[in-house]
Amino acid sequence: MAGAKTMTAERGEVLVAILNRKADFALAQNEGWYRIPVASAPKPWPPKVLAFYQTKVFGEEAYAVRYYAQVKDIRQVRRRDLFPNEIDSARAERKYHQIWLHPLVPLPQPIVSRRWRRI
Repeated sequence: MAGAKTMTAERGEVLVAILNRKADFALAQNEGWYRIPVASAPKPWPPKVLAFYQTKVFGEEAYAVRYYAQVKDIRQVRRRDLFPNEIDSARAERKYHQIWLHPLVPLPQPIVSRRWRRI
């Protein structure tokens, strides 16, 4: 087609986040951010999009990527800054990437894991 733009996927554009806790999904959905420890951030960095893989704690919605969000901004912060009401622990000083997100978007068709894998 003349004048049509083609979209190409570049390596590192989408990062799939593993959600083991409903509270983490609620933060992404209601407060618009997600966290990843700086020490375990994947390469290449930064992602342009975060997709969310839901584990068994999500019941009927488990074992699938059902939502994604465009990344708005990323900042490095300490855990104590993310969770000021959390009891001080050895993790309080750990550095995290606080990933600010545009609103979560449901996929028209979820990407379901076809075979069980331990994560």
